[in-house]
Amino acid sequence: MDKRQFGSKYQLIKHYMTLAFKIEYGDLGGQFRSHLKGSGLELKEVRPLESGEDARRIDWKTTARTGRPHVRLFHAERALRLMLLIDNNGSLALNYGRERSLKAELALMAAFVLGWAALKNGDNVGWFFNAAKPFFGPFSHSEAAFWQGIGRAEEILLRPEADLNYLPLPDFLSAAAKAANRETTMVIISDFLAISDNNYDKWLKTLKTIALKKELLALSVTDPLEKSLPDRGLLWLKNPSTGHEVLFDSSSGELQKEYAARARRREVHLERLFKEAGVPYQNLSAAQDPAAVIMNLLRLKAGH
Repeated sequence: MDKRQFGSKYQLIKHYMTLAFKIEYGDLGGQFRSHLKGSGLELKEVRPLESGEDARRIDWKTTARTGRPHVRLFHAERALRLMLLIDNNGSLALNYGRERSLKAELALMAAFVLGWAALKNGDNVGWFFNAAKPFFGPFSHSEAAFWQGIGRAEEILLRPEADLNYLPLPDFLSAAAKAANRETTMVIISDFLAISDNNYDKWLKTLKTIALKKELLALSVTDPLEKSLPDRGLLWLKNPSTGHEVLFDSSSGELQKEYAARARRREVHLERLFKEAGVPYQNLSAAQDPAAVIMNLLRLKAGH
């Protein structure tokens, strides 16, 4: 798939590209390079600016001292390998009565913005999709490979029905880590609803093991309806992962309070888990600026 095959989605793709541009060059400070690149760059030389050179390399102190624009040049650095881990589990497909899942759309947008910004930064982007046999899209810095990857991500994230044939998320992460080397930054995009008190220790062990050897970042996507329960009377709710259905009264004030309290406990639970594991973590919901959330995630990475 290439950009042309998105057809009617042109405006949506244009919006995604605008978000990526904000991360790469825009009002968020152009910090994408500094947050994703390693800190071990060796200065090669400072010399006068030549026609056609990138103005972002200007050394302002030398320029001010000499009265002539100078640029800083570094020895060639290795390109980043960004691996986007798409956890296409059953709960990510929950649409809560909408035509499509808001969480799946947020996950697709986050993957596009991260991948496109990395690609425009000259880095290699790889894809890893959760399935019984996880699918790995090889690292590449070509736009054609990127469009193939985002096309596959759209296909599996925005499908009408959830594919129940996937690995438990800890096993998926472990499989992805085996395909990543030390130069790889792994970003897992999921709703992480599979995490509970019952499997907290397994999760913590898995995350710590991976974080000791690989660079891992976590981005959670959340539907507002998972934080507060709307008053819609009697409702049937189906768990796409298990197929189990339950009938409940959404107009119950007591139930609404308990629902909101559980959602908040879940958020605190996730924050504590990733902090304890040493994994930078951010949550993305529909009400937030995706570019700002992603930049916060990268800043957390830079602080580790």
